[in-house]
Amino acid sequence: MSKQPVRNSNNDSPKTLPLRKAFLFVTSTAVGWLASVAVFKLAALFGIASTGTAIAALSGAAATSATLAFIGGTMTMGIVALVLTACVVAILFFKVMSKKIQRL
Repeated sequence: MSKQPVRNSNNDSPKTLPLRKAFLFVTSTAVGWLASVAVFKLAALFGIASTGTAIAALSGAAATSATLAFIGGTMTMGIVALVLTACVVAILFFKVMSKKIQRL
């Protein structure tokens, strides 16, 4: 008795699963990046700089550094926090959606 490849309900070839995973990887990366941008924009909109000035009132490098400092305490930790946010959201999105793809 030979094993037959398991086909999903919409009669796709088993070879399309790697393509779906690749697409899911790209989509997960985009979702993680968008989450990081959302955190940055919300901090810029509602945050307050260490001088007491609203970050929304600042512009250019002052706004960027104040936003990163607001997110992570220092600019470096703000960058680390944004990168970790993107990674965690991308990984969670990938895991949840890959389970859904396998059920198809």
